[in-house]
Amino acid sequence: MLKQAMVARDAQQLTDAAMMASRQFWLAGLGAATMARRWASKDALPFFHSLVKEGQSTESTVLRVLNTEIGTSAARAARLWSSTRQAVSTTVNTLAAGAASVLPQARPVKARGPARKARVAKPARTVKAAGKRVVRSGKRTAKKA
Repeated sequence: MLKQAMVARDAQQLTDAAMMASRQFWLAGLGAATMARRWASKDALPFFHSLVKEGQSTESTVLRVLNTEIGTSAARAARLWSSTRQAVSTTVNTLAAGAASVLPQARPVKARGPARKARVAKPARTVKAAGKRVVRSGKRTAKKA
């Protein structure tokens, strides 16, 4: 019986301790909510304003850096595009000048009565041979260098 009484007393103490612990947690939560409400009404507004101010400062810095980087990238792309166009134009003009110096000059055909078919030379195996054929046929008197 004594053992049962001790177990019952221990069970009662354990129940009381659990109830006290849960009550303490409840009171701690209630105190935290009260303090948070008090902080929000008194101290939070200046803190919130300082956060907004800091955010604006950071945002303006980031935007300035991004605008600078984007502007630099756009200028770099424009320079690259311009130099590429110039290089392609120079290459095409050089190739065209080289081809014009090797290929025969086209002359307009004068009409003498009925239309005549233009004489077409056989294609040469090399550019050098084409130049010799043109000079020999009398279509060009001087070979361009």
